Amino acid sequence: MRKHNIIIFAALALVGLASCEMREEIKGDKSVKDTGVLELSVLAKAPVAMQTKAGEDTGADVSTNGFPVRVYGTDEDNKEEIRDYVVGENLPESITLPVGNYSIRAHTPGELKKKMATPYYGAEKAFKVDANKTFQETVTCKRENSRMQVVYDNDFLTAFKAWTITVDDGSETVLPFTEKDGTNPDPVYWYFEDDVETVTVNFNATLTTGETVKSQSRTYSRKNAVEGYDDGSEFFTGGDALVFKLSVTENASGKITGFDVKVEITFEDKMEPVEILVGDKPTEPDKPTDPENPEPGEGPSLTLPADVTYSISAGNQPASADALIYAPAGLESILVTITGGNADFNAILKDLVMDKQSFIDGGVNLVGNADFTLLLNTVELPPAPEKGVDKYTFPISVFFKFLNITGATDEGKAHEFHIVVTDINGVSTEEQTFKITINK
Repeated sequence: MRKHNIIIFAALALVGLASCEMREEIKGDKSVKDTGVLELSVLAKAPVAMQTKAGEDTGADVSTNGFPVRVYGTDEDNKEEIRDYVVGENLPESITLPVGNYSIRAHTPGELKKKMATPYYGAEKAFKVDANKTFQETVTCKRENSRMQVVYDNDFLTAFKAWTITVDDGSETVLPFTEKDGTNPDPVYWYFEDDVETVTVNFNATLTTGETVKSQSRTYSRKNAVEGYDDGSEFFTGGDALVFKLSVTENASGKITGFDVKVEITFEDKMEPVEILVGDKPTEPDKPTDPENPEPGEGPSLTLPADVTYSISAGNQPASADALIYAPAGLESILVTITGGNADFNAILKDLVMDKQSFIDGGVNLVGNADFTLLLNTVELPPAPEKGVDKYTFPISVFFKFLNITGATDEGKAHEFHIVVTDINGVSTEEQTFKITINK
């Protein structure tokens, strides 16, 4: 054998030996992990009502071209595994990943903002990678912001020359609509943050005569939709579409006294809009024990605002605090008992008698209460409800001026409003309590 052939043979033997040793090293090296293969698809689905109508989301599928996709590890030992792709540009047919737990986030290009002119789709999905396995995952993006629109009727546009309507979801930002947006404004897309149960519509306006209409508000809960509320969530979501239909209210003499609003919601999985009532959705009443008596109608309901805390020095007192009352059979009484949060307010309550009734001893029935109407007149609010009406908004904020006079509540205490609603059939709500805490 020639000398150079012997050298080559020896070199090849050494290389083979080194390869075997390297394979053994890799086998024993725990830093080299087993892998699996992910085959990923990204889709986007419009709400059902948009799938058959022309407009912002025509068609069942929304194009995902350009959607950023991030695949990232969620275990302590794979958090450095981050893969960024763009659908239609560099998203591969398969992605090799070390074993472990991961998450995928896909969304419309750009950042999801509180208010946008266009819908924004997104989704997050968790998955697990097993060794030596190929598996498929489909991420289906849904609309993450809600479609919001105001519609004015002709009477509204004739009556008012300027207005500001705000939709308040309890966050730091409200959604405004004014006459500057035009008489037929385009819809906007609004992002509801975590756990939004109610929206409040606030209204300020100037009549064409130049007269200013007093501020008013209405509060609406998602759960109060008359039908179609069956997705198990009380919170407004991105798939919802809300339309606020504005009209006017008049007194007996025909004078414009304010606004009326009908709120319709289209749920993500429904075709048609349904109305959201002011006040709780009526519940099935208990049947009478006497079978000879007719069954009562739907029982009354009471929806209180969230408890309030504010500071006199900061001047952050809420503009309103409305208790929403609904009694399909007609109101018999709204009994209000108040427990003061400090001695000074209790002293006022002791002398605050309305139609010979006391807020401390036995409570005051607001229905048909002439003295309560006088109090409401001082701040230009509508009168107390009459017996038999089916709806009433009790403006608890009418008491704020008394509360502010008496200063901060005592430590650990609050002003408590205890309310019970009874209809003409004698059906009553359970007592509910609204609390106001005031700081210096």
